[in-house]
Amino acid sequence: DYGAVATVGCNGVYVTTGADPAAPAAAGLLRLLDQPAGKGLLELREERFAPVRDCFEAQRSVRCLVRPTCLADPELEADAASRAAARCREALKHGPLVGVLLADEASFTRHGNPLDFDFDPRSLQLFRQHALERHPTLGVIQQQWAVDVGALEQLVPPTTDQARNRFLNSPGLPNNLAAWSAFRDSNDRQLAGAVAAMARAVRGETNAPVGLGGLQTPAAFGGHHYGRLLPGLSLLETYDIGGARDLAQCLAGPGTVHWQTVFPQDLDGDVLTSQLAEGLAHGLGGVVVWSSGTVLSVATSSSVGDTTGDRRSGAQDAVDTPKPNAAGKRLARALKTLEPVAEVCAGASMARDPVWVLESQASVRAWWMLDSWRDGRTWNRRRTSYEATHSTSQASRESWLRLLADLGVQPRFVDSRSLAAKLRGANGPRLLVLPATLALGEEVVRSIKSFCARGGVVLADHSLG
Repeated sequence: DYGAVATVGCNGVYVTTGADPAAPAAAGLLRLLDQPAGKGLLELREERFAPVRDCFEAQRSVRCLVRPTCLADPELEADAASRAAARCREALKHGPLVGVLLADEASFTRHGNPLDFDFDPRSLQLFRQHALERHPTLGVIQQQWAVDVGALEQLVPPTTDQARNRFLNSPGLPNNLAAWSAFRDSNDRQLAGAVAAMARAVRGETNAPVGLGGLQTPAAFGGHHYGRLLPGLSLLETYDIGGARDLAQCLAGPGTVHWQTVFPQDLDGDVLTSQLAEGLAHGLGGVVVWSSGTVLSVATSSSVGDTTGDRRSGAQDAVDTPKPNAAGKRLARALKTLEPVAEVCAGASMARDPVWVLESQASVRAWWMLDSWRDGRTWNRRRTSYEATHSTSQASRESWLRLLADLGVQPRFVDSRSLAAKLRGANGPRLLVLPATLALGEEVVRSIKSFCARGGVVLADHSLG
């Protein structure tokens, strides 16, 4: 009953694969097209991920480490893009869309859970191509990665077990995680490439914002390298964990719409209102309520004329009527209260101060390796929820955001891959912050030293590369 949606203050619904795209439009609701290519490509469902994980835990073999849907398969990618475009065309027959979310919780693994995907031959071939893009010759690769192979075709990335056995069993910091990190980077590039291909196909059908829902916090695994993944996307619903929301706002392109998920059943009215107000003050462009079943409850009316309880008597079937429950009423009040705030904030953009915070995906990976040192063979059970409270990179990013906010500063995150060029630009920062920046490339180091020589200030907390 789409008519019930408005009773909790919402003005639109998700339209998933298999749902009738005409019904919400007929009810006067905005429509967001969700996962138009279907599920299981950009995100792995538990029923497909768990058997691979269990096989690896039992055998510790690369034979287990093949992604069920290989993102290096060009035919699979083209088919998914075609299906997404076709689904978009069908939905547009019934009116415009407010947006298209290509996937919910997209990941190269599952969420940010660690597992050494992907040893599919097609994925390994891409890994080798990516290696040559970073290094001019096989000889340079061998020297910098500390590997010894006779030909490029023999170049195989180390598993996490192998990297840990080689570099974590000696005192001090690991002295070379380059090959392991390069494999993670190749995974990041595969996910970003598949998302970009699907986004291009959908943008060929609609001008509506296109992006990702359930965006995970950057981690060593999963492909959530924002500097690679977000450019070109125009709609993001980010899980605000470890400073990920602010990071996404800075590394996404200008004009990107940012949404926020709320869980009204878990919050009292004042907290819910405050959470939404805080989002509006940080550029929130929409709210996703998770989910309809938590804010609407069904009241079943008695069957007219049925005194026996026997449906075969011809009695009228019971009528299910969704009504706002306690959480739904809290949500409706909060949204109504914030209408004036939303009107004032509509179309506004964040005003960032000349304080830059470096985001280094290589450091995120390196810190994961160090953080997991005590986990032994259970490292692959460091799930996303655990990382939220046991990740050095997440804690450092969020700590700097809170400290700078207390000082009245709204910083800008800058991806390490673009830092050198941006520091040479005319609109550089007054202060550059390096949070737990364990890994730094030579070009970045040179650009930071040059920035200091010109009078810039650099502030690092610990373990600086």
